[in-house]
Amino acid sequence: MATKDEEVDVLLTGFEVFGRHTINPSWEIVKTLNDMPLHGLKVRAHLLPVDYAGVDESYPKILAQYPNLKLIINCGVGSAGSLQLEQIARNGPYTRLDNSNSAPATELCRAEDDPSFVRKTTLPLEDLVADLTRAAPDLQLKTSTDAGLFLCEYTFYNSLRAQRCPAVFFHVPPYGSPYSESVLRLHAFNVLSRLVRHIASASPKALRPKVGLAVLVTSKAYPGCVIVGRRKSAHSDGNPTGKGSWALPGGHLEFGESFEACAAREVAEECGLNDLTRVRHVATVNSIDKTSNYHYVVPFVAAETSGEPVAMEKDKCDAWEWRRWSDLPQPLFAPLAQLKATAFDPFASSSSNGIGNGLQDDKHDTNSTQPA
Repeated sequence: MATKDEEVDVLLTGFEVFGRHTINPSWEIVKTLNDMPLHGLKVRAHLLPVDYAGVDESYPKILAQYPNLKLIINCGVGSAGSLQLEQIARNGPYTRLDNSNSAPATELCRAEDDPSFVRKTTLPLEDLVADLTRAAPDLQLKTSTDAGLFLCEYTFYNSLRAQRCPAVFFHVPPYGSPYSESVLRLHAFNVLSRLVRHIASASPKALRPKVGLAVLVTSKAYPGCVIVGRRKSAHSDGNPTGKGSWALPGGHLEFGESFEACAAREVAEECGLNDLTRVRHVATVNSIDKTSNYHYVVPFVAAETSGEPVAMEKDKCDAWEWRRWSDLPQPLFAPLAQLKATAFDPFASSSSNGIGNGLQDDKHDTNSTQPA
């Protein structure tokens, strides 16, 4: 039986008072929605301190408390005028002093990330704003790319970095600037409700498989080896599947893109290798984990290089390594584990099930449902 925390789908946060504000409408609004069912999803509200160290201590514990979140909405009070949905969060610089008269010594939200790193929400905010303002012409709502470089943006960065699920930051103006308390509460509720409805509509029945692509990069300098790296992050759509597992270079197939072009692009972006030769499709797996709403069709492409891989996206993978196919590190990313569990061998002879050190183009397909 699921616990009450496991049943929570949507996390709402608001902030305590700070500066010249004697009331923080962000918390006054979100606390009224605590434990309320919205569009079939259960909502839980939490109050956050206007304190960098306090957020560092409390927010990870809050996130860990709810293992099955589908949406995070962080709320805060902004400038007078319109309501704003923030599209991005920056790693810094955070120099504005908090309620404890402190700021991060590094001026960064996460010192291990690049100082200029910017994280983006995956929610279609422009479309949602258009829908809301069309339905309520008196609603002053817009998207923004400047969340203020204070506790609001600091918290939002942490939400996006966690990659637990889609996340967004919602700024409301102070009461009376321009909306009365009752009108602001109504407008804010409509915005929050619309965000939740967007997530609720993405039920498993509405989900569709996605197409990923993985590249078996080999080299004559490393017989029997392929390039693998340990994933630091989950999927860009917020699905946590695969974090901490070992995977091949790869990514999503773009519209109109061939397997070969996708393989070359992904290996260049992730490994800094631009010399791939003998690039060809050799296998496909159908990887499914219904408990995580994860379903990817993954073509495997073989290619050769004479170069050395370099980790180009440190937020996704610390390092790429040459590892023997017969002794790959564990755990493996689900599609790779699924392929490895079959008879497929990229270094088998031409008469066997494999690519024969790049000398055979026979394809090996497997269709299986297995947990990630």
